[in-house]
Amino acid sequence: MREWGLERFFEVVITGVEVSNPKPHPEGILLAMEQMKAIPAETIYVGDSHADVIAGGSAGLTTAKQTFKHLLECLFISHYNQSNIRKYYPI
Repeated sequence: MREWGLERFFEVVITGVEVSNPKPHPEGILLAMEQMKAIPAETIYVGDSHADVIAGGSAGLTTAKQTFKHLLECLFISHYNQSNIRKYYPI
């Protein structure tokens, strides 16, 4: 991200170096939320894999799966009205 100049667009970046348990364990999501002081009831987790959906759900978040590859792995949106978001769990 640093090489491409994308780092400035993210408040927090969590990689496998910062966590002991990889997805679908929610450790990385919970760590990012802690660092951002995000409130679970006001946070949406968007990922691009089944492991992301499991991790987001395990973290207690409204979770969605996007289907476009090579986009941002995850996106945290705080202070969003959850009533406008539909939970999506793939079959």
